[in-house]
Amino acid sequence: MEPLAPALLAGMTPRDVEVRFADDRMEPVPYDAPADLVAMSVETYTANRAYQIASRFRERGVPS
Repeated sequence: MEPLAPALLAGMTPRDVEVRFADDRMEPVPYDAPADLVAMSVETYTANRAYQIASRFRERGVPS
């Protein structure tokens, strides 16, 4: 079952805010893409990978 939280969050986001999805299992994470905020859906068994991704964005000063 795929996580529903990202779709719900995107649905509640104002239309003038650009939302982009990336699935680490299907494509490389776009670490260089312009971003004001990064949100992730994480399950316990993927937590270590989520910490790695978050660290890369925080290095750029992007809150995650």
